[in-house]
Amino acid sequence: MTAPAAVLLLSLSLMLTCSAVAAMAGGPRQLEAAGVEDVLGKQGFREIRVLSRRGDLWLADAQAPRGRKMRAVVDATTGEIAGLRPLDGGPPDLPDTR
Repeated sequence: MTAPAAVLLLSLSLMLTCSAVAAMAGGPRQLEAAGVEDVLGKQGFREIRVLSRRGDLWLADAQAPRGRKMRAVVDATTGEIAGLRPLDGGPPDLPDTR
């Protein structure tokens, strides 16, 4: 093997090793509290108060687009709203069927 080929092979090997270590150490990116506010805000929620994180889920209280106070559960891995519950204890809002 020539010297330039050996250097190229060594460089490639080092790049792949660094990428693998970084992937194992970091894993998938997870939302922080500011990201939860962004997710809910883009869906029309206001007065967002992020409460806590439990594992891969964030809990937040916010005012829904129709004005109702809700408890929101946001998945930290996917960034999706995983659940909503009215804080007034009433039934959840049903979509308009008109």
